Amino acid sequence: MSPTSPLDPQLRRRALLSGGIVGLFFFLLYLWSLAPALPPGYDSAELIAACAAGGIAHPPGYPLYTLLGWGLCSLHLWDPAYTMNLFSALCGAGSCALVAATSVLGGLGIVASLAGASLYGLALTPWRMAVGAEVFAFHLFLVALFNLVAFLWYLEPAKRRGYGLALAFLLGLALSHHQTIILLLPGLGLLFYLERSKGLGLSWWQAGAFLGGLLPYLWLPLRARVLEGRPLGEGWAMNWGNPSDWEGFYWVISRSGYGTLQLSTQGGAEIDCLASLGGWLLSWGWSQFFIVGALLALVGLSSGLNKARPWTLYLLSLLILAGPIWSLWAAQPQAPGFGEMLERFYATSYLASAYFIAWGWQRLFNKLPKAKKSYSLALESLCLFSLGIGVLFYNYPAASERGAYLVNDTLRSMAAQIPDKALVLAQNDATCGGLIYAQAVEGRRFLLVPVGVAHSPWFIESLPPQEGAILAHEGLAGLANWAASQGRDVYFDVQRTALSCALASKDTPRYVLREGLLYRYLRPGEEELLAPGGQELYLQRESARLQRFQTDYHPIPWNKDPIRRPFWEKFYLSQWKQLFLDFQTDIPSRVDA
Repeated sequence: MSPTSPLDPQLRRRALLSGGIVGLFFFLLYLWSLAPALPPGYDSAELIAACAAGGIAHPPGYPLYTLLGWGLCSLHLWDPAYTMNLFSALCGAGSCALVAATSVLGGLGIVASLAGASLYGLALTPWRMAVGAEVFAFHLFLVALFNLVAFLWYLEPAKRRGYGLALAFLLGLALSHHQTIILLLPGLGLLFYLERSKGLGLSWWQAGAFLGGLLPYLWLPLRARVLEGRPLGEGWAMNWGNPSDWEGFYWVISRSGYGTLQLSTQGGAEIDCLASLGGWLLSWGWSQFFIVGALLALVGLSSGLNKARPWTLYLLSLLILAGPIWSLWAAQPQAPGFGEMLERFYATSYLASAYFIAWGWQRLFNKLPKAKKSYSLALESLCLFSLGIGVLFYNYPAASERGAYLVNDTLRSMAAQIPDKALVLAQNDATCGGLIYAQAVEGRRFLLVPVGVAHSPWFIESLPPQEGAILAHEGLAGLANWAASQGRDVYFDVQRTALSCALASKDTPRYVLREGLLYRYLRPGEEELLAPGGQELYLQRESARLQRFQTDYHPIPWNKDPIRRPFWEKFYLSQWKQLFLDFQTDIPSRVDA
């Protein structure tokens, strides 16, 4: 692992071979377990919609991801959801391949390199990120690529000028995708400091390369100016923040809607930083790598400090900043869903751990009694195969999205029951994303108002003038009750929002009716549902609706164990189960199954 110049060509070929083997294996695995439609990610449906329609995604806009996604979706090879899911699989497999190749270039054996890459690729969170559309699989690929170039910079001092240009460009490019790439900078600065005696190879050319990597940010204002004149509800993806001018551009890239440096808006909920730190430690020690992987990482850290201290400290810095430090900084409420949301951001620390696992594996087998080389390699391969098979079968039910249609069917059924010209007030992230997808991809014409951004000036300006003026002066309740007075259907995804708007009605009493998983105002002519005997009519109608859902979509997987499944799948499964319980008189077989 000591710096040399140049690298042995045979070593490069071994790195390429090991990376190719690992990449092919994990691409096939991720392809097998790929989500067939809209996956249960927090932002997946919205991101797919932005890629399909060339829209502006939520802050910080993810210009590189959406620009690439728009190009891929424009090929029309598959539907947008499957296209972006497949892109995640390619990125996930690519990051595994890069980990293996980097480890081999560091002088590790092929089996040890496969061990580090395999335990990382089979870990729960990286696997989940690779089988559904999300920004994190692409982010991990860019981090792994940056690590490879940084390692080559460390290994070959004579070529540092060229590698420095590549690092600067990659840093800008990765920053135009996911801003947590800055977590690499402290470790990179430490690496530069410790290697300063060998020459850094830095110049003003690196500044130009960095700015070149930032060019995808131009996509935001250029595309926003195209979308600016197209009001929501006309089949276009959300133009978040309308970054067509400097103020909107800054609002998007600075995440001002989240408080700039916050992970999300917590709404005053109590934050438990120590519980968040404990959650990361439990995840790193068990959920991702199990005890074996964690112990190997600790052994590898010790080995790396002895053999390649500067590079090891670079990786250690990344692990600490993306893991325990991030868990304290971005701590969320201890409530369902928030822990899984943080897991996606922790994945960078799991990637850093993969290199330590490879070093630990090498050191462990180097300590075994020396036998014939063929026997030693066979034993090492057998141990890796056994460990890998165990982790694969343990994590597969929790990570695989093969045949998982529940979230997709739920979001599609919600959109299908909403008539055109209706007003929809949606609060849940997944619901908002699914309805944006229905607008952008399926051309639906209802008017969607995400509750979280309803009072933002840019959003109000994007609405038709009359609706925008009412929302600005009378709020959500005023807009909902005005739309109802105009004979438009008004839908809600959260009951408390529906009830608060109904109670705020000043002129005409509003009644809220549950319709599937949504809520809406009672239409004129439905007053009989409030009269004696109307409840029975309502139960019959909703029971028939549920029966149609089971016919038109995939049957709800009642027998599926949801304990280790993604949050939104568990959430919607519980909602459907409760709905069936409410109407169990007409559907008894679905309740007890």
